[in-house]
Amino acid sequence: MDSAQSTISALSSPIFSVYAGPSKKLFLVHGAVLSTSPVLRSIVEGQWKESEERSIKLEEWDEQTVEHVLQWLYFRAYMRTSPCEAPLSERKNRIPITQPQDCKRDESAHNQSPELKESTNDPAIYRPLTPLLAIDCPGPPEGETVSVDLTAIATEPSNGKNLLSDARVYILAQYLQLEELKRRAFDRVKVVLSNWELGAFPPDWVRKTTILAGFVYDSTDSLVNSKEPMRRLVSTFVATGFIDFQGLEAQELLAKGGDFVLDVTRKVQREWHNENEQV
Repeated sequence: MDSAQSTISALSSPIFSVYAGPSKKLFLVHGAVLSTSPVLRSIVEGQWKESEERSIKLEEWDEQTVEHVLQWLYFRAYMRTSPCEAPLSERKNRIPITQPQDCKRDESAHNQSPELKESTNDPAIYRPLTPLLAIDCPGPPEGETVSVDLTAIATEPSNGKNLLSDARVYILAQYLQLEELKRRAFDRVKVVLSNWELGAFPPDWVRKTTILAGFVYDSTDSLVNSKEPMRRLVSTFVATGFIDFQGLEAQELLAKGGDFVLDVTRKVQREWHNENEQV
């Protein structure tokens, strides 16, 4: 079947109602287009109540993020408008997703408390931090390829106005198993943080980084060795500029403790150790 026939076939498939966000915004989407996602395909082709009603509820995801993903499914283009970043007090509840369990944490005993045993006396502390641009998403499943539009991300606004929007798309693409879209969203975030690391900081970079870090850590599960790509990216960025990571919102985030603080603490120790070695 050639491209034209495939398009005609897709546009002739049954229409599903997709409801997004608290307002239940309605999107009418062809079933064949939704089937690009393995997760949504199970609904489109399954025998579930949603399959019979041709109705899919994505009400825990904001309307704009769902729209970005649906645009991707139709056009393979990652188009977006400037997001409205929600303050810390308005963050949505944590979004559960499935993470690959392909690594194991070193569970050797330390003299420290269990909460800190990964932050001290760890051989990894003697390794330099991975440069931001070298942090990558895992590859796609065998037999699939991921193509990233480097030209598009090279022109990404350095003020970070799309950081939270890109992170949301990353999370939803991961949930729906859309590897190429996930990689594109990840690389957009990586380019912005890398530019900031080189000194192109906007005045409100701490606020935007705090919102990004809070959302990423609230919306992802920790792998057993903290190798979730977006977590690695954000925690490494904060660790490299930790001295300047100041402000009320940053303090509130750090005061909560949890995985973010442990990841950053471990990386700050690595950074400081390697700086002292060079003195």
